Amino acid sequence: MKKLIESIPIISALLVLVGFLNYTTFYRFFDIEIVHYLTSGELILSFLPLTLPILLLMLFISLMLIIHIVPFPGDSKSSKQTDEPVSLLTIFLASETFEIIKRQFNAKRTFENVIGLILLSLIFILGVVIIAFFTIAPFLLFPLAFDSQLFPEWDKVFVFVISALWFLLLFDMIMVTEKKGRIRHAGWVNLIFLVIGFVFFVAMSNKIKATDILRGNPGYSIKFEFQGKIVQTDSNIVYVGRTSDYLFLRNLSNKSNSIYQCNEIKNIEILKSSN
Repeated sequence: MKKLIESIPIISALLVLVGFLNYTTFYRFFDIEIVHYLTSGELILSFLPLTLPILLLMLFISLMLIIHIVPFPGDSKSSKQTDEPVSLLTIFLASETFEIIKRQFNAKRTFENVIGLILLSLIFILGVVIIAFFTIAPFLLFPLAFDSQLFPEWDKVFVFVISALWFLLLFDMIMVTEKKGRIRHAGWVNLIFLVIGFVFFVAMSNKIKATDILRGNPGYSIKFEFQGKIVQTDSNIVYVGRTSDYLFLRNLSNKSNSIYQCNEIKNIEILKSSN
């Protein structure tokens, strides 16, 4: 509990950072410096739109912690493994994992043994999926990097560099796991993978969303009254988003933005687009 309390400032800073990245990685596609349009409260709570992804990430971390705090009765080796942090790859790719599951399956059918078998099997399956994603993701990125509409020139270099580093780190982890059965500083390695993976997920999601809008497929249509005039979206004027004080529209033909103060907007109507 003490360590958890001491970690609150770090966790809070990470949440604010991830939330800020969520805003900037989206609005940068429209040449909007969103930081100038956010209130202090919005900046501090900028992670709230990511509540569901963050909860899913916390669920995954909780599942990983189970391997540390829940002993698996009937198998002394697996219980011994919980004495110190174990890396993702150590759990998911170590050759003895199948042996542990096999011994758990053949152990006496007590409630604790069954629960231990279920937990270990679920974590193993989840790990295989995650490791597969980590391995395949760079291959999926390379073809996308050549799409000029998705990635500007400077973004392509970024994609190649990140993919290369991703491969090198993954290869190094596998080699260390095979040789020593345990990864040095496993907790930090896992944390780095999780943070990078989550930020990558947020950035790619925002890129896809922004690209859809720039191609004339916004998620919403909007109509409102501003200074006595009716403003509404169409095939050329599209809705980008809003903060608590500002609303953003994009003119696709001349690549310009219109920014409206919300306190001057009246009779606003927002409808989900049918396209």
